[in-house]
Amino acid sequence: MMNKFVNRAWGAAVAAFALASIAPANAHAQSWKTPNGSARAAWVNSGGVTTTVAATTLPSGGGIQSADDSAATVSGLLSTGSATSVTSGSADVSRLGVQGVATAADVNILNGRITASRVIAIATVSDAGNRTSVDGDGSGASSLVIDGVAIGDGLAPNSRVELPGAGYVILNEQLRGKGRGASLTVNMIHVYLTGATTGEIIVASATSASSGS
Repeated sequence: MMNKFVNRAWGAAVAAFALASIAPANAHAQSWKTPNGSARAAWVNSGGVTTTVAATTLPSGGGIQSADDSAATVSGLLSTGSATSVTSGSADVSRLGVQGVATAADVNILNGRITASRVIAIATVSDAGNRTSVDGDGSGASSLVIDGVAIGDGLAPNSRVELPGAGYVILNEQLRGKGRGASLTVNMIHVYLTGATTGEIIVASATSASSGS
């Protein structure tokens, strides 16, 4: 199932890049809208130290960017196997499309309190004047286990699970922007550390936006 999500994400990214290459005027023709996007396979901030794994940012005006890491470890907090991210987007006189995709495999958080075989976040924004859509379709986690309890598929957005003694985790965290344009950030696993160790751990984060200039 996760392979289907990844293939769908890459297909959409390539399609968006193709649109960018043939758009006659790119973002400048639709001057009040600009495609923006970013993705990161993992991110840890604790004790004043920040670690980012496989991060990408959409180039100004559109295009495509990708990043890959074979593995990453932040002692006692996070380890991952392969990690990737892709951002793509384009705009012309009548339409705009942006997508961010982030994946991480063999995820282990807090020395095994949270594990997953694969985690993926997908954030997509499309804007055609008065028709705007924002979605996190395709985001998910395979073989997700928290404190020994298996978590099923189809996680509702912003599902909270307590981590006694450590803090809590928000699963399929979806944050929608306000104001001109539209934006969505999907953090598939977002750990808030509030115990003896404080900070945040994010696995699979993607952001897409159609912003005003």
